[in-house]
Amino acid sequence: MLERGSAAPILFIQSIKEAALHTIDLHMHSKYSNDGEFEPHTLMDLCSKVPLDLVSLTDHNSAKGNVEAAKRAKELNMLFIPGIEINCQTKKRTEIHMLGYGIDPMDSAFEKIEKEVIEREYEADLLRIRIFRKLGVILDEEKIQKETEKQPLTYRVIAEVALSEYRNRDHPLLQPYLPGGNRSDNPLVNFFWDLCTTGKPADVPVDYLPIPKAIQLIQESGGIAVFAHPGASIGKNDAELAEIVEAGISGIEVYSSYHDREMTRFYEIQAQKYGLRVSVGSDFHGSLKPAIQLGSVSCNGREEEIYSFMQESISSSPA
Repeated sequence: MLERGSAAPILFIQSIKEAALHTIDLHMHSKYSNDGEFEPHTLMDLCSKVPLDLVSLTDHNSAKGNVEAAKRAKELNMLFIPGIEINCQTKKRTEIHMLGYGIDPMDSAFEKIEKEVIEREYEADLLRIRIFRKLGVILDEEKIQKETEKQPLTYRVIAEVALSEYRNRDHPLLQPYLPGGNRSDNPLVNFFWDLCTTGKPADVPVDYLPIPKAIQLIQESGGIAVFAHPGASIGKNDAELAEIVEAGISGIEVYSSYHDREMTRFYEIQAQKYGLRVSVGSDFHGSLKPAIQLGSVSCNGREEEIYSFMQESISSSPA
């Protein structure tokens, strides 16, 4: 494993004049996310079919897939930026996600983060199982064991087992995620956001990195920090947004699959207010979020601006 900063980021990025830039998606996940589906090279194949012109792989707390994805993106003549999405938290312990762009994917610090987060989230999910059972949700132990033979224990396993259990079909806590429910478009991830995050029924505190530390790690690896889908984590909380901005982010993912028109406009205004750049990403995972497709999020004609932000900021970041 290379030491920090010993290798320049893998960037296949051309001049804006040379690139016939049409579509951008800077937030997607491969199998190296605990809730992702595709091999990195397969994910790039899917991006090419959209087609996308500028992409970034941003797995949860892992940079492992970037080398493979970058190689395939180059073969497909797509512009690629190595990325990561780090779980971190505000001073009040609200979990947020920080995107890092232009990082060194061989940086050993990211491997350490990945290991720590996996261990902490596993312990949290064991406790969530107990909480859901106390809330009257039936979680069959045999089904859980069968699922964890195929995939790690995560909220996804809990959601799949809970929602597939016929004895839970009348449980009021789960009805929104069952077919026909008002949260059934992306039932598994909505289950997580609605029931397992800060202040929700199955909230189990997990010690994530403080926001300044996450930003520092990204910057020390040659990257820039962008606040991911803020509407999904802090909504319109002005105080927490100010804290995050003060920590040193370079931009906000204003254009996100989680933002409706009102939330998008709110964060367009906030980005302007704080002098921050904007970004766009679908947060594609595959089958976990069936309603979310690659390249499905519009950035209101700001493609060239976002491209320039990535090019300028990454090229001026310390390697």
